Amino acid sequence: MSSSFEIDCINNTQLNNLNRYDLLALPGGLGDSDSFYKILHSQKHIIQDFAKTRKVLGICMGAYWCGPLYLNLIDSNPVQYIKRNNSEIKRSYGTKAKVIWNNSEEIMYFYDGCTFTNTENAEIIARYANDDPAAIIEKNVLAIGPHPESDQYWYKGSNVRYWHDRRHHKLLEQAVETLFARE
Repeated sequence: MSSSFEIDCINNTQLNNLNRYDLLALPGGLGDSDSFYKILHSQKHIIQDFAKTRKVLGICMGAYWCGPLYLNLIDSNPVQYIKRNNSEIKRSYGTKAKVIWNNSEEIMYFYDGCTFTNTENAEIIARYANDDPAAIIEKNVLAIGPHPESDQYWYKGSNVRYWHDRRHHKLLEQAVETLFARE
């Protein structure tokens, strides 16, 4: 991947012009995954066509949206990590999650992110403390439950006093490079 790239922020009304992009990032956001039906459902075919030849990054809610219930870009099924029997996090709020990424223990920002089931066709690149997948690459998609893109101001709350000093940004960049290396 080139060290020089252009980043644009587009909204759902600009999806008809995706042909100039190599990667579409679907971020986390406020609300719940069902807001997909208000935001993207009517245009999901555009993203599905894009993902056939280009790359998609889904983080938190964006990872949920990559799954079979929404955009159907991956076979793996994103499910709420907090609802897993052996999850150490049981409520939806901004907190920290222990994640093993590249065989290294990291403390990552977490806000009701997903884990993945049915991962037979996926490469698992990170796991939560309970060994559930936290980040996967499948087909042309990198899907991540916690937030490696988090910035320092996210960590101001009483439950999340921690800062990774941009180390997680490098992990995210490496994961995107791995995604692009898979042709």
